[in-house]
Amino acid sequence: MISGVPGEPGVYVARYGWNRRSGSLIRGAAVFVLLALTVPMSLALRVVTLVFFGGCALVFIASIATRRVALRVDASGVTLGGSPGRYVATTVLILWADIREIVLSRLVSAVTRCWPAAR
Repeated sequence: MISGVPGEPGVYVARYGWNRRSGSLIRGAAVFVLLALTVPMSLALRVVTLVFFGGCALVFIASIATRRVALRVDASGVTLGGSPGRYVATTVLILWADIREIVLSRLVSAVTRCWPAAR
């Protein structure tokens, strides 16, 4: 869900965007929505399935379509992009004075991802 973009020299910016994982999540939600529309089930279950999976897909699409900053490294420090519903309130700038080191770990499990950690 993160893709890098070229920008200012000396500045690294990665934005939320489309990739294989985001496409898989949206396709999975679409399958559940189609099942809720076509498979016989109770009205309550149909509504819950449509609201949950349809709503999640719409929120996910909206969050990646905005192309907001997920990670920015520049002269002022490291900016970590916030969560979709409260992006401005949850976006954090960590100043270089507060960072002792940056560790990038690459884990091989399909469940875990590569996460930067500022210490």
